[in-house]
Amino acid sequence: MRALSLSQPWAHVVVHGPKRVENRKANLRGPAQELVGVRIALHAAKSWDPAGAGFIAGRGLVVEARETYVAGAVIGVATIERVVGLAEQGSLPSGQSQWFFGPIGLLLADVHAIAKPIPCRGFLGFWRLPEAIEVDLVAQVREAAGG
Repeated sequence: MRALSLSQPWAHVVVHGPKRVENRKANLRGPAQELVGVRIALHAAKSWDPAGAGFIAGRGLVVEARETYVAGAVIGVATIERVVGLAEQGSLPSGQSQWFFGPIGLLLADVHAIAKPIPCRGFLGFWRLPEAIEVDLVAQVREAAGG
């Protein structure tokens, strides 16, 4: 399974909040396009984005202290629904354009948190989960779905 690392508090707002657009650099469009329709793991990086925390708070959401957020672990899953650029910003679902600042946005669907975060080292860009972590993640997702 492919994974994507997000700095905190962004990872939290994607997995537990309303944000369904993950912004990335333009050079990621090709690899991301190949993953449209694919389920990915969402990894909370150890990094913290203070400007992002301010942006999130400016959208009316509560941003807790940094140490309250899970870091260095897989915390959820999502499906990449589509990849949008600046010209397509107007085609985003209602409420999502406030989260898009491009230049590339990954529109995420079917986002789910997992019950027990799985400690794991993250990487830049898309990366492959180690097999043991993928097995644990798939089991947690299956259990949460009731099967």
